Amino acid sequence: MNIAIVTVYQPFSNYGSFLQAYALKTFLESQGHNVKFIKTSSHLLSVLQLVAYPRPYRSYFQRIKKAIHSMLDLNRLSYTSTADQRIDCFIWGSDEIWNVTNNFFCRPIFFGQNIDNVPKISVGHATENDFTLNRALTQGAKYYDKIFTRDLHSKLLLQKCFDIKTDIVVDPTLLINVKELTQRIKCPSKKYILVYTYGIDKNMISIVKKFAKKHQLQIISPCFWHIWADKTIECSALQFSTLIANAEYVFTTTFHGAIFSLINHSRCCILPLREKVRNLCETLKCTSRLITSDTSYEEFETTISQDFPTDVFEDNLARLRIASSNLIISELNRIQNEKLS
Repeated sequence: MNIAIVTVYQPFSNYGSFLQAYALKTFLESQGHNVKFIKTSSHLLSVLQLVAYPRPYRSYFQRIKKAIHSMLDLNRLSYTSTADQRIDCFIWGSDEIWNVTNNFFCRPIFFGQNIDNVPKISVGHATENDFTLNRALTQGAKYYDKIFTRDLHSKLLLQKCFDIKTDIVVDPTLLINVKELTQRIKCPSKKYILVYTYGIDKNMISIVKKFAKKHQLQIISPCFWHIWADKTIECSALQFSTLIANAEYVFTTTFHGAIFSLINHSRCCILPLREKVRNLCETLKCTSRLITSDTSYEEFETTISQDFPTDVFEDNLARLRIASSNLIISELNRIQNEKLS
């Protein structure tokens, strides 16, 4: 089938948005489908905004480098519009797709509005009670042919708001082998701890710096500029996984930072600043990697120094991957069979 994906896919602000989009594309193509993306923002405008505005306070050279890598990533995708008559099915998806607390997603396109007579599937994540406060927008959820949620909270929310029963599936980056989301990059020659976070408080910064100093590690931050990091590395989203895989340790607070730390079997610790990060670690049975904002240095060091339980993790991931893949494939087969009948 010809499938159009509606999602956030731009790597300008973080790598996760592109990686989940690319992973879903790769998974669907492996099932024999043709995949394109609906443009949800101007790539040129995004580049201009990145280069023109220095926040966070990275150098002009770093902003240019980031823009180049981002455009190279975006060129890996093909695009179309909602008016394309060749589209057999639309799929909405992202760990943030229905997060109406984010203005970017407060748009009819992300709730399937003004798209009729074409099968619609969502693999989404809904958040907080704001979902019910934006009823005029979010009621579009009632008109999907099928909805798969990515966490129990979203499942219960949709059932409560619209009496919609859903199945839970994993994030697309967990549907395929990590090798398909990995490209080579020249890693730092000195051993390093990789940090991937939008920001942390002074106490946690102090802990990370103390750990790095004790173990003679550079503090490397991909994508995000932090004054307390030794080096910021700008790379393509697909090179992010390589940086993680080659790190001695990884510390992260983000959803996809956690995913890529775990699927690369990193010695890591994860500070879940958002509940979806905690839920992810519970699903992947990696709660031993979690820390809290008031974690002591000793607790941080103990957590991040644990060897990774590779066999147990991979067995659990395989079960989740198979179950999620089967649910998505079954729904696509149903739509395809209906078109043929």
